[in-house]
Amino acid sequence: MTKSTSETREAEEAETTEIFERMLTRITLSSSQMDNSKELIRMHMQLESMEDKLEYLQKENQDLKERLLNTALHANKMNHRAESQGADSLGMIEDEYAHNTGNFTVAISKFIAEIPWSTPLTNFG
Repeated sequence: MTKSTSETREAEEAETTEIFERMLTRITLSSSQMDNSKELIRMHMQLESMEDKLEYLQKENQDLKERLLNTALHANKMNHRAESQGADSLGMIEDEYAHNTGNFTVAISKFIAEIPWSTPLTNFG
């Protein structure tokens, strides 16, 4: 009788140990999945921020294109006026063009500088 009670107890302990090991495995997997979920959420927020910045830059680009077109139209008028008066307005046109393209270059540089290049976008653990 003692032997069968001892065997039963050992079997119960082995079953309990196996159950605890499975639970620990599930907890470990859940923790790993949670870490991956947190990383995905962080990356999603980072992507949304970059999309917002890209949208801003696209609007800025459009505004600069319009300003550049207006500058070119204005410069064309000034050039015709200057030609009729015998003056050269090329320097004025070049200055305005440099000013407008410089603004866009600065905006792009700032956007690129804010990209976290050290963080890989495919890090899923």
